[in-house]
Amino acid sequence: SYMIYVAGEGQNAKRGVMYYINPYTAEILPEVSGQKFFKTVENIHRRLLLDDFGKQVVALSVVSLLILMLSGIYIYFPRIKKSFSQSLKLNFQSKGRFFLANLHSAIGMWVIPFYLVFCLTGLYWSYDFVSNGLHTITGVEKPKKPQMQGSQGENKNPQGEKISLDDISLAIDTFKNLVENRYLSATLRFPQKGSVYSLDYLKIDSPHERAKNKIEFDIKTNQVSKHEKYEDKTLAQKLMGSILPLHTGEYFGVVGQTLMFLASLMMPLFAITGLMLYVKRTKKKKSA
Repeated sequence: SYMIYVAGEGQNAKRGVMYYINPYTAEILPEVSGQKFFKTVENIHRRLLLDDFGKQVVALSVVSLLILMLSGIYIYFPRIKKSFSQSLKLNFQSKGRFFLANLHSAIGMWVIPFYLVFCLTGLYWSYDFVSNGLHTITGVEKPKKPQMQGSQGENKNPQGEKISLDDISLAIDTFKNLVENRYLSATLRFPQKGSVYSLDYLKIDSPHERAKNKIEFDIKTNQVSKHEKYEDKTLAQKLMGSILPLHTGEYFGVVGQTLMFLASLMMPLFAITGLMLYVKRTKKKKSA
């Protein structure tokens, strides 16, 4: 189905209102089943259902995890320095406190790269100074979010120029011809002025959902004024434009996504083994 955003009012003024449309019959379709559930899960992950306060709690938790990782590396560094390969191995012959310590540290060495990736990418959304700093370091311009224009009662752009349905249809047909119909999805935006249309689109062989291309063309002349392709971008541009796929591991395909999932699944292990080591250490001190 097509998804069409239109200007909204009140709490929907910023993002607008989205409708699902049957592209063959123009029928307005109901919302996707289960969408509210997944939005709630996403809200728990990002804000703990506590809006801005929850967002700050999540951000501080990520900072705390970074501190725990860096301090863990510092504590474990003598063993890493002595024998790096040995520091990655599990010793199943050890018992008690030594086995817990080995389990905690060895598996920690394996998952730290993954935790660093999702911590740094997570902080990208939490703090502006982190995202601004990363864009400054990489030299990649920070993208600006498109603002939803207020309703004007007619199909008009911000300059008040009328946009006909025939022009929109022509823009879609022109786009399909220019990319030889080889695309998975495309987002069309009404022109800010004149007859120059802009589309973001995903190629059939795109590595992930954020590997988008952008094309601008004049529907009256068929002249392409801009065609930005993902494969032509520098590594820094690809990385900065793929924060979400990096966060989820999708940037590295199904293998990366699976490894990130498994690493995330290991998180309770460090809480449990860390707590057990603390209890055993406390008991040892008391007995001494």
